[in-house]
Amino acid sequence: MTSQFYTGTGDDGSTAMGGVRASKSDALVCAIGEVNELNAWLGVALQELSDEMISRQLRFIQNELFVIGAELAAVADKRFTPKRVIADSDVKALQQAVEEVGGSAHKLKSFVLPGGPGGGAYLDYAATVARRAERAVVALMHKPNGKRLNPSIEVYMNRLSSYLFWAARAVNAREGADEERPTY
Repeated sequence: MTSQFYTGTGDDGSTAMGGVRASKSDALVCAIGEVNELNAWLGVALQELSDEMISRQLRFIQNELFVIGAELAAVADKRFTPKRVIADSDVKALQQAVEEVGGSAHKLKSFVLPGGPGGGAYLDYAATVARRAERAVVALMHKPNGKRLNPSIEVYMNRLSSYLFWAARAVNAREGADEERPTY
């Protein structure tokens, strides 16, 4: 029986990529999935944030992650050309956002434990998901005999985890939360 809600074509562990079937464990499929998961976590964080500047920045970043996803998908389907690609200017804009949120955070004197109110904990978690997504993208980009992607994606993903870390610090500072240090 065919359903309008699922196809069942992936029941064998494969998915459609560029008109051919690919394993769901393929490096490209994994990278796209990690970027999608990160985008979802940013959506979760947005539900907890009252900070308008960070919320605005996160909504912009969510759209940038769709651009990255489109670029990754274009690797599988040469017939597809993304409408836009991540450029050096996007990396510079993200770096500026890191400076903005970092400037409103407490100065770090040591490591801090993840957590905090008002979305701080969600941003900390999103930063770890961003690092995982970055590792998946880097693994794809540096595969032996693999396809080289736009190098700006790699840099953007690296800056994004920094942004999320500092955004969490800024949220915690604005909420008046004392960040805990590890007791090692």
